[in-house]
Amino acid sequence: MEDIKLITIGLLILGSNIFTAVFKKTKIPDVLPLTLIGLFLGPITGILHAEEFGFAGEILGPIALILMLFDGGSHFQISTLKSTLIKSYKLLFGTFFLTTFSTFLFSLLLLNYEFLPSLFIGLILGNISPAIVVPLIKLISIPNKIKNILFIESAVSDVISIILSLSILNIIKIGSVDYGKIIGLEVFGSIILAIIFGTLGAIIWSTILNKIRKFPNTMFSSLAFLFILFGLSDFFSFNGPITALTFGMILANSKKLPKELVTKFGALNFEEFNDIERTLFSEVIFLVKTFFFIFLGISIQLNNLKLIFFGFILTIIILIGRLLITKITVKGFSTKFDRGIISSIIPKGLATAVLADIPIQMFDGQNTQMWLDIRSLVYSVILFSIIFTSILIYLQENHIIDEKVEKYL
Repeated sequence: MEDIKLITIGLLILGSNIFTAVFKKTKIPDVLPLTLIGLFLGPITGILHAEEFGFAGEILGPIALILMLFDGGSHFQISTLKSTLIKSYKLLFGTFFLTTFSTFLFSLLLLNYEFLPSLFIGLILGNISPAIVVPLIKLISIPNKIKNILFIESAVSDVISIILSLSILNIIKIGSVDYGKIIGLEVFGSIILAIIFGTLGAIIWSTILNKIRKFPNTMFSSLAFLFILFGLSDFFSFNGPITALTFGMILANSKKLPKELVTKFGALNFEEFNDIERTLFSEVIFLVKTFFFIFLGISIQLNNLKLIFFGFILTIIILIGRLLITKITVKGFSTKFDRGIISSIIPKGLATAVLADIPIQMFDGQNTQMWLDIRSLVYSVILFSIIFTSILIYLQENHIIDEKVEKYL
């Protein structure tokens, strides 16, 4: 039995390499076949179940998110940050608000859920998964400025979605709400503190990195420090994902920081990653990405055909909303092809899946069937959003439907 598992792991890793190579030729995003493999091994055949992964399954999602945000940040130039933020905030908040609002109305009026559960559904589906977007946009033929916009949008929307949806669950649980705390301290306060924490962590690590390299077997030290930083950020109620993003961004641009900072931290100069370290991180991220998307497919539960159908319709509504927001917010600095790609980026990921599962444990025995149905609805949207994103990118990258999409943009 152990031999079969080892063979399976080897085949999955080799298969992921093949999918990456296939993408470069066919432009079919590798996240799709990996997710479908997980779907086949999990819900369809029942060969594997998410519960069987135990502790490893619980930490796979956070590790994947940490590494992918860190990797995305390490390829981000600080010089472009200001323009990226200016250009991305309308797309970010426009998409988040419209997706949340349309999903809320759909859940409230068509599915007959109550106000707060409907708002919860809207909030957890309002985000765009950075764990899917980051590896996806690397391989798409769009300008770096558009990739940066999509990257920032996905990272920030994921954070806002997590904070606000958990706040809604707390409101349901205790029956009261402090709007100032939710909107002010919990959202913007946690983001600002996370940026400061990630920046300080990157500066400190950059000053001692050269000394760390002198010790044996320290290739994984930077990742270890990143995990510690992420954990501390969450422990102090900052924001782990934004901390990881900032850490990668500042560390990759540390030599561009003011030289006065070097002496204040007691070092001669700031260090960035060398080519060997970048190669190692790339390989680690590749492995984690492979098993993350397979685990995501295994975690999707498809046990109610009616809710699967509603999930399909809801994904179409989300996609139409994304098309409208894209047309309004990014027209001034992008081509029609760029806008076609942007309008296709709607994937929901493991964070959404985890959030959908929380109420079942939080409200054990209370409205259990409702929360189970909501989880099934959300899981189906996750699946269809990945499929739609992958297919639309494939069709546009191969110029099959780009002209048809462009006339609406």
